[in-house]
Amino acid sequence: MNAQWAPGPEGGPQYFSGVGAITYDSLSINGYRTCSITMQMPMVAQDFYDPTIDVSGKSSINWGFTIRTVDANYISLVVQFFDDKNNSIGMSEEPITDKVSYEFKQVISKFTIPANAKYAGLSIKFMGKITACTYYSPIAFF
Repeated sequence: MNAQWAPGPEGGPQYFSGVGAITYDSLSINGYRTCSITMQMPMVAQDFYDPTIDVSGKSSINWGFTIRTVDANYISLVVQFFDDKNNSIGMSEEPITDKVSYEFKQVISKFTIPANAKYAGLSIKFMGKITACTYYSPIAFF
């Protein structure tokens, strides 16, 4: 998964891509490169783990980050599900805003996998005003 966010060919973390006001920092905490975001309303930003994960035969997937923020309108963890032909068959979004505080802590959500899902795409989504949010150490497991 590249949890340390080692740089890829273009400088950003390999296997991750962001849309919006996301900054891939030079700062590291315990060997993990951080990512930060500050934005105003009505903006939306999303950070994606680019490779899909084979979820065949699995009943659930856990997904999250170590994260903190000074203030946030809305933060969620998202899992997009795909069939064997890579057609989207649904999405599950878990709001985590209430679980995130000014102190770093690991926030992980559990997502039920539809029976006909072959792959899952993972992301974190930010909406509205976000003040000094920093996150790192992505984790996913069954």
